[in-house]
Amino acid sequence: MEGILDMSLSSRGDRPGTTLESHLVERISTEFNQLQFYVSKCKGLPLVDTVKPRINRITQVLQQNLEGMFTEGLTTSNDEMLTRCLRTYVTIDKIADAESLFRRVEVKPYMEEYINESYIRQKGGSFAMYSKILEFQKLKCDPLLAVIKPKSGQEPVKGYDFMVNAVWPEVVDLLETKAMSIFAAGNPENFYKEYTDGMEFLSSFELQCATIQSVERLRAHPSYGKFINKWSLPVYFQIRLQDIAGTMEKCFLTPWTANTENSVYSLSLSHTVQSCIEKCWRKGVFLPSLAHRFWKLTLQILARYRTWLSALCNGEVEIECVVDKPALPRPSSRVDMLKSTDGRASPQSRSESPSSVTEYRKPNSDELVQVVGDGYQLITSITSMLHTTIQPSIPVCDSQNAQLSSVLEESFSLIRDQLVSLQGLVAEETVGRVSALMKHVSDIPRLYRRTNKEVKCINIVETNFMI
Repeated sequence: MEGILDMSLSSRGDRPGTTLESHLVERISTEFNQLQFYVSKCKGLPLVDTVKPRINRITQVLQQNLEGMFTEGLTTSNDEMLTRCLRTYVTIDKIADAESLFRRVEVKPYMEEYINESYIRQKGGSFAMYSKILEFQKLKCDPLLAVIKPKSGQEPVKGYDFMVNAVWPEVVDLLETKAMSIFAAGNPENFYKEYTDGMEFLSSFELQCATIQSVERLRAHPSYGKFINKWSLPVYFQIRLQDIAGTMEKCFLTPWTANTENSVYSLSLSHTVQSCIEKCWRKGVFLPSLAHRFWKLTLQILARYRTWLSALCNGEVEIECVVDKPALPRPSSRVDMLKSTDGRASPQSRSESPSSVTEYRKPNSDELVQVVGDGYQLITSITSMLHTTIQPSIPVCDSQNAQLSSVLEESFSLIRDQLVSLQGLVAEETVGRVSALMKHVSDIPRLYRRTNKEVKCINIVETNFMI
């Protein structure tokens, strides 16, 4: 083996950069592999220490020649040279070295040209960058794939996965160091776009893997988890939560505002509750990776609405109203008397200016009827949304869809209980108002007998219900 190396190097003048013939390298690697086996069996013997420097020299020369062959084969697209080289790496159990060399020589220079902030700003986003990354397979990996998985009749070279072990780790490392802006979650709209593009790129990259086993190795690779975890999904959701919950809570401060939107609701509060739930599942906001969080937020919005209905049933909700306070007379002072020509105080001096005061009252039956009508309409609308929007957005099986419907129906049941209680309050107030007017009817005979006067009839329906 050393003789072959010496003869080959001497024939080339031992010039730097020269490589052995591919068939000689393959022969040397076979004998070197056998030598390594013998050394492992003779571990601890003095002979091993004696030949160790010679083994190191053979290893160094063989490694240099393999790297030269591999680089030349890639440059010239020489399938035969690449096949011999890759088989040699397999023989000496150095597959990882070949993948590392490919990453250093081919992947890194190409990716550095496109994975950087300057290129992203120039193209107005990361989509163009991802497209260039995906083009790498066709430009640089096809010669290797032709060797690893050749056409029928040729023996494949097994053990390599350049897409997973060379291309993907380099891409992730450069994204983390040269294109950090794509992971920023401060702007939710921009983050949504970048995350969506990133996940589409990941799916496309998986499709470029040669086999299902390659996809499994990709998903098990540490860089895969690093790429997924780099996206600050909790931060994005927190920003969306503050926006949605803030809008809803602001509306609960003025729940009796009339709805001005073109919708079926009487109160702006009911319209806002539905809008907040719709926003959770709207394109541009909803992300499949956060489906469980947006589903929880949907249930929390319904629970908040039910809590408000419960407070309304318990008389804990009051309506703020501004009442004009009439001007009140005040005692005239001696100065006012002196200023008056006739010895009397002027009207302005004897009274205070009109003012307005804020008072609170309980909701009347008309307002409660609006709440009840909106509540039942909200249940109908959200039920329809479950089948048309929510369930298609969550990738679950039929049994889990049934569970979603069951959980939502449980929330609706609690809301219906509060609406029934409100209906009882409306009925109670209506009966009380009618009973007060009906008392006049029972007094008609008594008044007629005592006074013998004509008794004015009252239209109870018009008076009570303003028809």
